[in-house]
Amino acid sequence: IILFLLAAAGVSYFVPTPQEVRDSFTAGQNFYASKDYRKAIDQYNKILETESNLMTADSVRVSLLNGELDAGVRTAAIYQKANAYRNLGRNDSATALFRLVQTRFDTPKLLVLAQYQIYDIFYQQKEYDSVVVAARDLVTRYPFDEKVEQAYYAIGWAFRLKKEYDSSTVAFKYLVDMYKSSPLRVRAMYQIGQNDLDDSKWRNALQSFQTLINEYQLESFAKTEFEKMELRTNKERQIFDAASNRESDNTSLELVS
Repeated sequence: IILFLLAAAGVSYFVPTPQEVRDSFTAGQNFYASKDYRKAIDQYNKILETESNLMTADSVRVSLLNGELDAGVRTAAIYQKANAYRNLGRNDSATALFRLVQTRFDTPKLLVLAQYQIYDIFYQQKEYDSVVVAARDLVTRYPFDEKVEQAYYAIGWAFRLKKEYDSSTVAFKYLVDMYKSSPLRVRAMYQIGQNDLDDSKWRNALQSFQTLINEYQLESFAKTEFEKMELRTNKERQIFDAASNRESDNTSLELVS
């Protein structure tokens, strides 16, 4: 009996309690928020290295995104470790961890966000064929998620930057037709016209821009939106980043509690 108690005491000493695991995650989030990504990774690793028959780390939950997302702490740690690697420029390591997130099913929303991050990394690296494959994978696997419309927008832009204007227009047109209330709809309509213009389809371009003008009144746009919508090809990447708020969108997906 004495030996058993001593053994049990030793196990409890070395195995963190659920609260200690949560504390490690909170510490990681704090380091992440202060952009000390290496120390954040150290904290996430403490969680990922926790193994015990007496405590399953997956059963420990953490609240994220101002309480909007309840996540398994181990899955959240993998996701945030991937984000930390991405911020350190280690995109291959980040992509591998985002794929690992997709093998875990205790937090369904993170599956979608991980797939989004994967194709966004490809976009950042200008690997546009991979963007199309990964974004289509999101559409196929999570057809009812709100991220689908963003995936179509990314597909349209990937084809556009490859100068495959017809394929780009197909993706943008699907977004326009199927997501009437999407904030991306008006931008997709504009890009359809831009595709026609750059592909020397002058009549189609005129019709596309006229349709845009007819559906959306001038006063419904901020002045800056029109300033961003320049017709110069060398401005297209800047237009895309600003108009779709890509930087702020990424930030919202980094799970800082």
